Amino acid sequence: MNKNKDFEYYRLKAESFTSQSDLLVNLVNYSRTARIKPQALFLYKGWAKILGKLDKYKQAEAKYRKLCAETPCLAGNYNSWGLLLDDQGKYAEAEEKYLQALKINPVYVDAFVNLAIVLSLQRKFDEAIETYKRTLELTSRDSVVYNNLGSLYLRMGKLEQAIEKYKEAIEICEDYYLPYLNSSVAYLSLGKELEGNRAYENGIKLLGEVPSRREWMIKEYKIFIDQIKEELLILSKKLNV
Repeated sequence: MNKNKDFEYYRLKAESFTSQSDLLVNLVNYSRTARIKPQALFLYKGWAKILGKLDKYKQAEAKYRKLCAETPCLAGNYNSWGLLLDDQGKYAEAEEKYLQALKINPVYVDAFVNLAIVLSLQRKFDEAIETYKRTLELTSRDSVVYNNLGSLYLRMGKLEQAIEKYKEAIEICEDYYLPYLNSSVAYLSLGKELEGNRAYENGIKLLGEVPSRREWMIKEYKIFIDQIKEELLILSKKLNV
């Protein structure tokens, strides 16, 4: 039996998943690979991601816990652990992991973006804005960051500021559909129906002709609108107090 050959065989099979139906097969292959070389910690990140996709969160967290304990200097592991916690709605715990990642690597853009998102989800809006601003100091031409910042202002009821950020996102990347769709919510909230409808149509057009993708995005768009309505209602009640 050639352990190295078997290890590489199962590792490659484990890392080659292409669809949801492959995940269980790949989970088995990760287990086989780990049995051959238990010391191969670089496997654990992919293994944990597979477990997360299968909603086996406790097992996935155990893998990240072991990985981070053995390799505490790798910021990416903490960032991935944070994403797993984020998926479960454990935003405060996710925030902690992103902060750990940034302590190791203070210029880790992905961790900054993820941190800003969970801060926003916890309604820590001012902290989220400052985090996005720090991100833009590192990457001034990132349309995703401007789009996310626009959505944060939108949730805060700062509609004009939201539109400005969406415009900046579009200036950087004209083919990025999200700022069009998101800005349509801001325009419509301001009663600017013409601009809102135009932005919506532009966003939908950029989604292309794949029906499943269009249907999914339209569904997500409607959920986003409901969330914004709720945020604006909360804000309105606070202002009336």
